[in-house]
Amino acid sequence: MTNPNSPSPHASSAPALPAGLGPAQHGMWVTEQVLSPGAAHHLVVTARFTGPTAPDAAALAAGCARLLARHPVLL
Repeated sequence: MTNPNSPSPHASSAPALPAGLGPAQHGMWVTEQVLSPGAAHHLVVTARFTGPTAPDAAALAAGCARLLARHPVLL
């Protein structure tokens, strides 16, 4: 397991500005703009953690916060 405070392994190779959309992403964007806004391309995932391997809720929340800090496009 890696140190959660270490920088992303690819942080130095990340572009300074966001990259343009790929062809599939552009098609999804156009569809969303033309049709009424909705949740057609949203994915909802539910995970249930039980038993002795269930993560600590605070640690899980902190991990999600670090993930979003590294990848703001997920916001």
